[in-house]
Amino acid sequence: MADKNSPHTPVEALRLGAMDYIIKPFREAEVLAAVERCMTHIRLQRERNFLSARLKATNQQLRAR
Repeated sequence: MADKNSPHTPVEALRLGAMDYIIKPFREAEVLAAVERCMTHIRLQRERNFLSARLKATNQQLRAR
């Protein structure tokens, strides 16, 4: 969350690993959109990790053959 009078705070937060930010005054649609973006990012990251592990296991099986 950021105050619209502090433009550097969101940039610093993103550099430190924040996925998104919202500015006061908060609007329901903006909050929901930010949460959905973060949830989508996490879901895609989990899927990517799962597929990467699956690919690694498949490659190991192929090497063993």
